[in-house]
Amino acid sequence: MDIDIVIPTKEQKINQDLLRVIKGHKIVIETSSPLSLARKKGALKCDAEWVAMFDDDVTIPDDWFSTVSKHINDGVGAIATEDEDMVSPYGAYKRLLMKLGIFRGSTQTNIRNVLIRKSVFKTYDPPPLFLLEDNILKKHVESLGLKWINLPFIGVRHYGYPKYDYAESGRNAYRYQIYSTSQLLKRFISRLFLSPLTIFTGNSLSKAWFLIRSELLFTYGFLSERF
Repeated sequence: MDIDIVIPTKEQKINQDLLRVIKGHKIVIETSSPLSLARKKGALKCDAEWVAMFDDDVTIPDDWFSTVSKHINDGVGAIATEDEDMVSPYGAYKRLLMKLGIFRGSTQTNIRNVLIRKSVFKTYDPPPLFLLEDNILKKHVESLGLKWINLPFIGVRHYGYPKYDYAESGRNAYRYQIYSTSQLLKRFISRLFLSPLTIFTGNSLSKAWFLIRSELLFTYGFLSERF
């Protein structure tokens, strides 16, 4: 089965190991802004029915295509896999949740590596945001009567460091109804209390503070938009 590749990117600095694994496929490197628009434009430039989308700062295992494509059937619109943050402070947060036995793993939506039908982008209205687009794209796929499958970790690693406007991301979370107010407060309380503990799972004090500060800004943005 033919699978084309889309890499939405701002700087065109693409991980060389990723390029090694995807060699031999048609590759579309799309630099439109925002990256949500780049995903749509890139997908519509592809020829194959199925498109693999990768962030420019991930690496994938050699068997990514064979492993993920096993889950293709008529009722499926997208298949994504869990990844491991190698640089971001959120990697240590995830490891903490795993140690505590409360990490939900493959229930989390992730578009840093995803195999998706090209056709879903024909009616996709890309939101003007980067963080949280995962949830919106998933809702769109499901609105077409297709399933979104989240697979557990198969070896994808992410080397990017978060550089978001967290207050604006919080406002977007309210505007696009990503969270209800009760869900937001539950998230805030959990991250506020657990983030300091990430010093025991690999974070420095500065990275632990980054998690706390970003969550404070995110919650402030959400509530300022809400009220």
